[in-house]
Amino acid sequence: RFAFTEEQDMLRDMVRSALESEASLPKVRRWAEAQDSAEFDRFVASQGWAGLGWPEALGGQGGGLLEQAV
Repeated sequence: RFAFTEEQDMLRDMVRSALESEASLPKVRRWAEAQDSAEFDRFVASQGWAGLGWPEALGGQGGGLLEQAV
């Protein structure tokens, strides 16, 4: 039986909340239509998600594939 850990549940909830408040459908469409990922990249970096899969020793958060998928 598969189940997320408490940390993974918290990560999912945090990501969902940030996307709901900062990435409305019109904004996401604008990002996609611009064909320039810079604004989206800044958003991801500002949330700390860019380092999610990197080891802590390299300044990341040490998450694995599952955390990246969440």
